[in-house]
Amino acid sequence: MPYRPPASALRGDIAHAWHDAQGGGVPAGLLALLYGEPGRPLHEAARELGCAPRTVQRALAGLGLTYDVLRQAVRLTIAGRLLRDGTGMVTEAAHAAGFYDAAHLNRAWRAACDIMPLRYRALTRV
Repeated sequence: MPYRPPASALRGDIAHAWHDAQGGGVPAGLLALLYGEPGRPLHEAARELGCAPRTVQRALAGLGLTYDVLRQAVRLTIAGRLLRDGTGMVTEAAHAAGFYDAAHLNRAWRAACDIMPLRYRALTRV
């Protein structure tokens, strides 16, 4: 079963993306594709789904989402699970979640959660 973060763990557009995507209006398989390869560009995801990129964009727009927001929500969810459950470095979690490096994860995590990833890891181990 996929990890479901509490609503308080995410803010703004990312929280909106996560909760709307769980409602089932996203094209079949899109979340599975993103969880399998979180850095996957829109055109690759659309090709895997057998449709045009614009079709994916329209389906997501119907939910008030964009592909980038949904992909970022998936990346942060993966990183959060790895930070909470893993013992590896932040860089390893960043790469596994589709971020370029730890700094990329730090910026995204701080923007979404208003704390740094290492602080989150420490809070989950209390």
